[in-house]
Amino acid sequence: MPMSTAKLEVTRTGSGVRIGYDGAPMILETGAGIPLGGRWWWSFDGSLRLVDASEEEGSDQLGAYTALALTYTDQDGPLIRQALKTYADDASLVVETTALRDLWSTALVDSFFHTTFNSPVVRLADGLRYLVYTWGLADNEGVGIGGHFPDAAVAPDLESLPERLRLADFSPTTDVHHRGEKPFAPLIAYDRQERTLVMAPLDHLLISPLRLLPTPSGVGVARGLHGGVDAIPAGTTTHTSLVFGQGVVATMQKWGDLLLRLSGKRRGQGRDSLLVRSLGFWNCPRTSVKRVCRCVTSGLTCGMTMVRWGLPVAMSPMRRSIPRA
Repeated sequence: MPMSTAKLEVTRTGSGVRIGYDGAPMILETGAGIPLGGRWWWSFDGSLRLVDASEEEGSDQLGAYTALALTYTDQDGPLIRQALKTYADDASLVVETTALRDLWSTALVDSFFHTTFNSPVVRLADGLRYLVYTWGLADNEGVGIGGHFPDAAVAPDLESLPERLRLADFSPTTDVHHRGEKPFAPLIAYDRQERTLVMAPLDHLLISPLRLLPTPSGVGVARGLHGGVDAIPAGTTTHTSLVFGQGVVATMQKWGDLLLRLSGKRRGQGRDSLLVRSLGFWNCPRTSVKRVCRCVTSGLTCGMTMVRWGLPVAMSPMRRSIPRA
């Protein structure tokens, strides 16, 4: 059963779907991986069995959609429902996953390096390149908030991505960067013609990283929940975006448009920001920026000087630092 919208084609496979964009394969297969009581249940090996597939139509904040609803079961009965929604004249897809019963003992490790309730899990086509941004919070690593600055990682193929994630190093605490396969979000995958996929969670954002996940069919990219989540009540639902487009920047803009539509907001213009409608300053003693005000008059803050000159000031000024001996 193909579901085609614009340049997007969604086709049934044995246990999930295959997704192509503009005539090229992007996702070879979708699926799910759910740990329960120390055992993994996979759609890829049949332990998580697909027992029902049905088409649905409806509308939500993004507009009218056609959905393919897939129901998966384990030995105790229906486990999750995965609805893949496509929208008319749009190359975006939203995967909605719902727990069909209370799930217990779903935790793995109290860490973002491990995820539970993994749905969707996507196996990506060969020939794609990758740009990802590492997850800022990870275990008890780093200082302060118990995390580290997000880092960018670029990889020429999926096989290289774990090593690039390990080497990504922007944080001041470099000791946190000696582990591979860090969690990340979003995932940006693109081919040589810049046919692009942006994959990202749409909800439960503080506990929903993406990560590389070994599956019975090979390495996939999973959207899951933090590895310490040990109970998932019936009815729990996650939403994940798969946005396709031509060009990395243009597709990122499409992803941003989708987020704005979901939140009921509009894209701002440059002059909407307070930062460009009035003057601001930073007078950190270790920067050269404060030299702008240093020569004006002793004892006055930059803000006071700007007011004297009749310039608009919309931020509270900091007092000039006391000169060091």
